[in-house]
Amino acid sequence: MFESAELGHTLDKKTFDKELPALRTALLEAQYELVEKRGFQVIVIVTGVDGGGRRETVHLLNEWLDPRHIETHGMGAPSDEERDRPEMWRFWRALPPKGKIGVFQGS
Repeated sequence: MFESAELGHTLDKKTFDKELPALRTALLEAQYELVEKRGFQVIVIVTGVDGGGRRETVHLLNEWLDPRHIETHGMGAPSDEERDRPEMWRFWRALPPKGKIGVFQGS
C-alpha cells in the first residue's frame, strides 16, 4: 500500500507539535501490526543532498520505532565485488525478513 506525499505541504510549529504524539503512536502501532502479521517487509530509502538531514531522519525513525524490528544500512559507494554483480545485488542481500523494516541510507 502506497500513499503519495504532497511536496510543498507545510505545517506551522504549533500544529506540528500538537499532532506529533498521535502520529508517533500511529507509526509505532503500524510497526507492531507489521511484526504481528509478518505478511511483508517494509523498505524505507532515505536519500538526498549532502547536509539535507538524512542522518537526522534515520535517527528519528530509530528513536520513534521499536529498534528490535528495524535493520538500518548505510549504503556508500559499491565495492569492487559489488560492481562485479548486478546493480541491485548489494540491496537484495540486505533486505529484511517479513515483518521487519529495512532503512537504507544514502541509497
